[in-house]
Amino acid sequence: MPALAFTADGGCLLSVGYEGSVIVWDRSDWTVARRVATDRRGSLPLAVAPNGGLFALGSEREVTLWSVEDGVLLERMPVGAKGVYGLDFSATGRLLACAAADGRARIWELE
Repeated sequence: MPALAFTADGGCLLSVGYEGSVIVWDRSDWTVARRVATDRRGSLPLAVAPNGGLFALGSEREVTLWSVEDGVLLERMPVGAKGVYGLDFSATGRLLACAAADGRARIWELE
């Protein structure tokens, strides 16, 4: 399990597996609330937006945004570099930062 992240309210824990699936765990009883199948494999960085509604997943050459509630892919953001090493949302959730393999940071303003 290469990455874990809690929602800000602590109600859910998200985990990502090497096979690329993201599991949303309900912390009240540690049951699986949903499983999100992605088309990515490997050690994938994960970040959860402060409002708990979105999660970002990094992979080779792109960052994807997903809905926590229903697991829908919302957006693909190209990185260009061959790898994303870290992701983080700003406290407001309006910005998403990415650390990439080329040594550069990228920041997206989200709507």
